[in-house]
Amino acid sequence: MKAIVARLTNVMVLALVALVLVGLMVGVSAQRAAAADPSPQTVSAVETFALYSGTGVTQSGVSLSGLYSMRNYGIADCYTDYIAKGGTFQTATMILQSSADATNWLTDTTFTAMSAVGVSMTRVTVYGYYHRIYATLGNTNPLTITVKCVAKDN
Repeated sequence: MKAIVARLTNVMVLALVALVLVGLMVGVSAQRAAAADPSPQTVSAVETFALYSGTGVTQSGVSLSGLYSMRNYGIADCYTDYIAKGGTFQTATMILQSSADATNWLTDTTFTAMSAVGVSMTRVTVYGYYHRIYATLGNTNPLTITVKCVAKDN
């Protein structure tokens, strides 16, 4: 009888340890999700970058406003404002690219394509040293596009 009670006690202890470990893993997962969306209390540095500004844009192309570096920041909320010229809209997609040397570029994030006038926001993880926006347009209807990113240090 004592052996059965001892075994049941061991099984209950192992089950309790397993339950605690599962709880810790869930806690770590929740912590990772929170890191992608920092609370205002944990952000100590914020800077706004106007990465792209084009009026009457009619073809796909690299940023019209030069290169920027958001390297001191971990994430950025990028706001894209689309305005159709002459009332006819086209599909436009913005792509955030990064580079270590301002020569060789990689695609970091492709923003949601817009096909109507409005503003969209895309949260991005900041990689690389230099950053630019590449605009991909569906046709040649003139479009005014502005991309501003609010970079945060964590």
